[in-house]
Amino acid sequence: MEQATHAYPELRVSSTTLPSKLGGAIVNYLKESPKIVILAMGDKAVSNAIKGIIVSQSFLAASALDFNLKVGFKSNKSANDGKEITAIAFYLSRDW
Repeated sequence: MEQATHAYPELRVSSTTLPSKLGGAIVNYLKESPKIVILAMGDKAVSNAIKGIIVSQSFLAASALDFNLKVGFKSNKSANDGKEITAIAFYLSRDW
């Protein structure tokens, strides 16, 4: 028996990502998909991801909406050299 796998949108955050733009993107993606994943590597990128998540919460609060958040790790192989790269993963889900 095969299990269905869902490919949820992934937003990749860098050290130069603007938290306000990320916050808007999170809201837009959550309107289209019940779950999204935000990936960040490095201290500045993780900081920007957290700020963007906080901004998205404030955008949604105006409409009395919210989301659930879980934090973990996600590993991928590098396209350049095949080495394993681990990123901080923020898993957001909504029930509205």
